[in-house]
Amino acid sequence: MKKRHIVLIFAAVGLIASIKAAPKPTPKQSGLISTQTRLVRLLVVVFDDKGARATGLTEGNFHVLDNGVEQRITYFSEMREPVSVVLAADESGSMAYKIPFVREALDTVLDPFPNPEVQRQFQDEFSLVLFSNRAEQATRFMTGEELEPWISRLVQPTDDDTALFDAIYLSTAVARKGMNKRRAIILVTDGGKNHSRYSLKETKRFLEETEVPTFAVMAKPSFLGIFGGGPKQPPMAGPHSKHAVIFSSNSMERKADVITPAERRGPHNMKVVTEASGGAVFTARRLRDLPRIVRAIGSAIRYAYLIGYQPPARVERVSSSSNPSPVGWHSVKVTLAPTSRYKGYVVYAKDGYFDDRIP
Repeated sequence: MKKRHIVLIFAAVGLIASIKAAPKPTPKQSGLISTQTRLVRLLVVVFDDKGARATGLTEGNFHVLDNGVEQRITYFSEMREPVSVVLAADESGSMAYKIPFVREALDTVLDPFPNPEVQRQFQDEFSLVLFSNRAEQATRFMTGEELEPWISRLVQPTDDDTALFDAIYLSTAVARKGMNKRRAIILVTDGGKNHSRYSLKETKRFLEETEVPTFAVMAKPSFLGIFGGGPKQPPMAGPHSKHAVIFSSNSMERKADVITPAERRGPHNMKVVTEASGGAVFTARRLRDLPRIVRAIGSAIRYAYLIGYQPPARVERVSSSSNPSPVGWHSVKVTLAPTSRYKGYVVYAKDGYFDDRIP
């Protein structure tokens, strides 16, 4: 197979569909949408006060505000869903010494989740996008088992610039071709200098209108010390915060699979684009951080609460200094109730959508 180039972003959790008149359902569409109904769909991930993925929540536990007005939830579900995942890998010059980091992250995503027996019940599929000074789709969608042997062959270092935003555009287009209704992008990068046709502002607006969440895993500069040519690794971090994210596997808590608060802080560009899509950015400081971070993301995109509601009537608004939101933009906030019972819980969901209806 011919070598290609692309980036991979990895960030954490939640999405909203743009509101459009829906056609008749097709096998790939959700049964939530009918010819007579417009629906806003929210993919929501919740963690409890101990950092574990919160299970057992009901429709009544969720409150959804659309432009400050509480909405009546008309659809609610929590289940394991098959996913179509685009793996975007950064091969640019700034990643030259960190290619083992990239390969390790991709291999972990491809591991049968949560184990081979359960994985066989689902049809998760993966496509690889590589990027340096340009982004290209390196493989078609295939199973993790099929793609894994190609990782070490295709992911190779270059001395080129980074077409990061172009890679996000391409990865989104590829994800939309996936056979599964639930789709996501996992981007592995250091967020280095950009060599894209698209700007940060254009990319943010594009992701606000898409239904594909982007999750970014970033490599700190200290990784140079692991692979040669850079500073030594920082000392081992202290105990994990009680709010660290711990994911479950087959109802068994895996306390090693943790995302700490510090790892949730990514450079500005990555934070902007991932949150716009309903995802998140995570930063790995050591190679051994990778498995738990990547497993956490894999769990998040496979298990989530799906909430649907009919959007309120659109009111035309003009952008101004007092109302800087773009015309047609709806702000969304998802919370849990009662507040006293769910103190310390963390909710991840996209924070808005564009309504393209004529008011």
